[in-house]
Amino acid sequence: MLDIIALFRANYAKNVAIDAKNLAVDIHQEANQAQLNVAKGRTDIERLYLLVEALWTILKTSTGLTDEDFVKIVEQLDLQDGKLDGRNATHTVITQCPNCGKTLLKGHRRCAYCQTDVFANAPFRHIGK
Repeated sequence: MLDIIALFRANYAKNVAIDAKNLAVDIHQEANQAQLNVAKGRTDIERLYLLVEALWTILKTSTGLTDEDFVKIVEQLDLQDGKLDGRNATHTVITQCPNCGKTLLKGHRRCAYCQTDVFANAPFRHIGK
């Protein structure tokens, strides 16, 4: 009887060790994927920074605006949500078509019912739930 209990315990310990190893492998894979996502995010941010810098250079040279004007505009936009924190949390979320009033399908630019382009006059809106 003791041999059966000892065998059971040994088998149980072996299964726990296998489960722990599999869990460690899964966690390692998830950590690697998270590192890849962070690296991609950094690349995306660097690309956006480059694009914003290029657009500002074009705008500055074609309009005569100054860097001080730019800073003032950024601060005004930042303060739309009531906080000067480098973010703007007042994104306009569209849930209904402005033309027919029907509920919009998430992620679609056009109303499925009347084909109105919901971004036609507001390029910084996004469609909500």
